[in-house]
Amino acid sequence: MPAGGTQWIVEVGIYLYINSGIRLIKSLRFCDVLERFYGWVGGIQGLVLIGIHHETRVLVFMAPLSSSEAASLVIGQPDFTSKHCNRGRNIPAADTLCGPKGLTLDASGNLWVAEDDNSRVLEYNDPLHSGSPDISADLVYGEPNFSSVACALGPNGVCHPDHVAIGRSGQLLISDGDNNRLLVIDDSLTNSTANAVIGQPDFNSNTPATSASGLSGPKGITVDAKENLYVTDEDNNRLLRFNKAE
Repeated sequence: MPAGGTQWIVEVGIYLYINSGIRLIKSLRFCDVLERFYGWVGGIQGLVLIGIHHETRVLVFMAPLSSSEAASLVIGQPDFTSKHCNRGRNIPAADTLCGPKGLTLDASGNLWVAEDDNSRVLEYNDPLHSGSPDISADLVYGEPNFSSVACALGPNGVCHPDHVAIGRSGQLLISDGDNNRLLVIDDSLTNSTANAVIGQPDFNSNTPATSASGLSGPKGITVDAKENLYVTDEDNNRLLRFNKAE
């Protein structure tokens, strides 16, 4: 990663937050549905811009950040002026996005994006150093290939995922909102099959529940330095902590 870090921004409209993630700075666009996102990206805490299903792309702003700074890289679109779901195609591909939500970087600079409308999670191998102005994903999770968009259960399926996180031991965690569960995938650069499920008794269940072991519409997820997992359980109006849940 470059000295000083890099700021990744999922841009799909609505609100601009700074540092605390709760202070409204400027209303940018109006939309019927609002999804707030706040997180650490690339080791730098800073500006995050997110909404739903609008200008479906990921923007990269090189640090140090400055006022009116222009993005240096766009992912999911062929250029900085395009904003069509799946680039206007009928089916998705490795170079498209449609409704990106949560994103994270791993220690090697690989980017992971939870993609709501395409019901999948994409992985990009160190895209900042790819050398290409038009970046494609290297791996897909939740779908059998880059052109599928079906909601599914099981250890290989997802349904409109909201967020992703990387565990302290390197596991990929996926917030599989419409299936009311979290998936945990070990060795995710070589494996796309979940090894564990949280919030459901097995991989083939998706019943919402209000209990210590159940979830209903999980959204944001993060893992702290002690490997505890935190989950915003939206439909249950609560935040849960799972001790060393990885």
